[in-house]
Amino acid sequence: VFFSAKGKGDDAHFVYEDYVQKWLDLIRGAYLETAVDELKLGAQRPPMPFSDGRLLNVLNHTIWFLPNVASCEAMRNLLARNNFYRDYTVNCCAGTRAGIGLAALEPVQKSMKDPLSTKTITLTCGKLTTGVTVKPWSGIFMLRNLKSPETYFQAAFRVQSPWEIDGEVMKEEVYVFDFALDRALKQIADYSCRLNPDLSASPEKKVEEFISFLPVLAYDGAKMTQINAAEILDFAMSGTSATLLARRWESALLVNVEKREGRQPHRKGKEGTDGGRETVQVSAQTDSGKADQICYPRTDLHVSDRFPRADPCGRDHTAGARAFQEGHRSGCEGL
Repeated sequence: VFFSAKGKGDDAHFVYEDYVQKWLDLIRGAYLETAVDELKLGAQRPPMPFSDGRLLNVLNHTIWFLPNVASCEAMRNLLARNNFYRDYTVNCCAGTRAGIGLAALEPVQKSMKDPLSTKTITLTCGKLTTGVTVKPWSGIFMLRNLKSPETYFQAAFRVQSPWEIDGEVMKEEVYVFDFALDRALKQIADYSCRLNPDLSASPEKKVEEFISFLPVLAYDGAKMTQINAAEILDFAMSGTSATLLARRWESALLVNVEKREGRQPHRKGKEGTDGGRETVQVSAQTDSGKADQICYPRTDLHVSDRFPRADPCGRDHTAGARAFQEGHRSGCEGL
């Protein structure tokens, strides 16, 4: 649905073009709305394909697996309007104009010329994903829903073709990028169990053997980590795993330190004053989009929490927050 498109040829465009543009900005590390989050995460921020130096030097030639012909043509048109991607030669291998069978391969190979000095992006919705070897491909973006694990991994293994020049290995690592974690892990769990027909082996053992050749790195909202077979099976069954869920509580994104300086003389007893002390502002976001501001003296940490103004039973949480505030103030005055 995300990459659904309308139109043909130069008139093709995405239904949610603004969001696809944001995704293009995201994978090159230029999405402004994540800038603050990246500052909080620091060294733990996830490496994006076209922004991280370790990946950028490797992913000179990639293939993007999209849902249909219209999506491929819409992506080609959108990439042509982005200054960053103008350094890449975009090959749209979709539709009858791209050729049938191996005829679609020749334009891709010609566009690479000297693969060490060129950059290409190949857009496809099925062509060149089986029975074809393109050695310079080092990464594939899985941007469509596939029900068949065989089709998924047949396409993924296109980037595993060895590439050597004069005996020197030019491609030591290859990458499969999937932005739907549940989809990718379900495919791995299903495919690894089908590969090993041994009934005595447990599913966890089968998955463990498979990911020893294809390690899985997942960004869980806190940091990029390698996940094991048990977590993959948990994710395939329930949509998440206990370990990944627990790690989210360690994320730096949950903490927002925001100090407010009030260098005024201490005035005791006046409602709403902070007494000249350095206070911390805590925002409790309500459903209406407004924030109830609660000042907690003698604290240095700001934790942002979101809760509804009223729960299903009709109780008002903001009223409880105000009661807590009054009780906290009276307790401080008694100290």
